[in-house]
Amino acid sequence: MDKINWERVNNHLKKSKSRSILKPYGMPDLTNPFTSEFSKVDVSPKWDIPELVSISVAITGGFFMRRHNQNQPISDDEIIKSSIECLNENATSLHIHVRNQDEYSIVDYDQFNNVISGIKSSYPDIYISAGEVAVGLDDWNEMQKLSSSGLIDGSPVNTTATFIGDTIFAKPPSVMIKKTDILQKNNIKPEIAIYTDGDVDNANRYLIKSGLLKKPYFWVILPSLPGCSPMHNPSQMISGLTRIVNTIKDIDSDSIISVCAAGRASLYLVTLAAIMGLHLRVGMEDTVWEYPHKDDLIKSNSDVFLKIRNICNSLGREVMSSKDFKNLIK
Repeated sequence: MDKINWERVNNHLKKSKSRSILKPYGMPDLTNPFTSEFSKVDVSPKWDIPELVSISVAITGGFFMRRHNQNQPISDDEIIKSSIECLNENATSLHIHVRNQDEYSIVDYDQFNNVISGIKSSYPDIYISAGEVAVGLDDWNEMQKLSSSGLIDGSPVNTTATFIGDTIFAKPPSVMIKKTDILQKNNIKPEIAIYTDGDVDNANRYLIKSGLLKKPYFWVILPSLPGCSPMHNPSQMISGLTRIVNTIKDIDSDSIISVCAAGRASLYLVTLAAIMGLHLRVGMEDTVWEYPHKDDLIKSNSDVFLKIRNICNSLGREVMSSKDFKNLIK
């Protein structure tokens, strides 16, 4: 039903001598994008976003196997080759897991030494984070050996108890605390790895409020995986990531935050993070998909790195060097 009072509209148009109201009080400018004639202030201030962005590549992890993506790096040689490809394109840093013959992620000092030595023979100063997920006591001993070896620069401390797919992944408080202590005593950066906003609170309770964790705090956000913070559509992705980031900032506004291209959200998630001024992680540990709305599988780590590097460049952000990244988080 037409609810417009056309008689009133037409009468106004008939009587009025103008069609728009325009009173340029700031003449000769109609609109000055820089300042005001009445108050010499910056009316369009620059966003507080760092120009340099760290882009880490997680080469292979503990979740996805060749039957999920035939391109997944599994062997030591494949991991080394994929790592060098990314570093040749100026990736900031690497996150490394090693796999056994059954394709499972393991903590084995000799195998880590083989892979990392193979990478550092070409890039001796690159920041390398190691996926030291210790399940049994043997793993724990290997983790301590690797952490004291001087081979690595960082390692995640997962402050979580969650289902990832059909697998429960949990770190008891004592393990979170002790691993953080081991890493810091060996001058290795603890990377607070979180999957939900509840994990942020766990880190705060056990590591930060206790006074154990040293600043600057470095957070790695891994949402969107099955069982983690759901991001099944763009609205969930945006609201979910902003809530997690705001929760971190409530604890410490100077925190360094890296967001992973995880799950279906994949490349879109790190693009949002780049817009928000955060740091990024891409790679075949955290997802098998290139895009959230297609079934295209990732072809290689270097391919997804180049995609997000080009996006960052288009946004006016340049990839940070490994040296600058080390200085940022030390």
